[in-house]
Amino acid sequence: RDGDEIHLGQTLLRFILRGAPPLPHDPPTEPATIVQTMETQDLSLLRGGEEEVKSVHVGALRFLLDLARAAVEADKLEKLAEVLAEGLAKALEADRVLLLVGRDESMEPVERKLPAHVRNIYKTPFSRTVVRQAAREKVSVLSCLAEDRRFREAKSIKEAAITSAICVPLTAGQELLGAVYLDRLSAAEPFTSADLELATAAGLHCSMALLNLRRLQDLRASRDGLEAELTGPAGFIGEAKALKPLYEFIQRVAPTDAGVLILGES
Repeated sequence: RDGDEIHLGQTLLRFILRGAPPLPHDPPTEPATIVQTMETQDLSLLRGGEEEVKSVHVGALRFLLDLARAAVEADKLEKLAEVLAEGLAKALEADRVLLLVGRDESMEPVERKLPAHVRNIYKTPFSRTVVRQAAREKVSVLSCLAEDRRFREAKSIKEAAITSAICVPLTAGQELLGAVYLDRLSAAEPFTSADLELATAAGLHCSMALLNLRRLQDLRASRDGLEAELTGPAGFIGEAKALKPLYEFIQRVAPTDAGVLILGES
């Protein structure tokens, strides 16, 4: 927008609409922690030309395909978090990957079993600053926290030595379901724009998987509530002798994956 400013190191870039009067010059201030943000639907790099996709992004597309398959098969939040962490840690060389769930900025990570060699680094704080901006604005956020003097005293920076972080909001329409957070620690190279885009694309798969898991949990809760209310055999109401063969048949086929059509009067 007119008057927006972008800081690149000690360089200040000011955007002015054509014909708008120039704004008074201000001395450059300290750079913000946020290096780049991205709308979750804006995947221009991955939409490159056919030859570019074949030569440069084939590895990224394979990763997204594998992640999509695994996310669809995940039947629990812990499994989805595990699949996501394994895929992004490898594809983006992230030291930590967290699946966070919640409907606001105070979302919390999903607990999962961690290999012994990474348990300690997951005990240190992650960057709530990056998570809050992603949740508040519903945009993917790339940050180089180590380069911002204002955050050097933050607990997450001092204890975890976070070099760079990415947070991707997981949304369904305008509803916030959670977020994917990943970072690099110590002397690692910061994430790039391409890393941000790949993480954002991965977030699209995880958004649908997370939404489906929530719906599945709601259905299971409704089913359990209805079953608790029913008193008849096999969860049905009714004790007529004519129903007994039906109940026995249901008990035989229920453990299988077979589809069953029952005909007759209601």
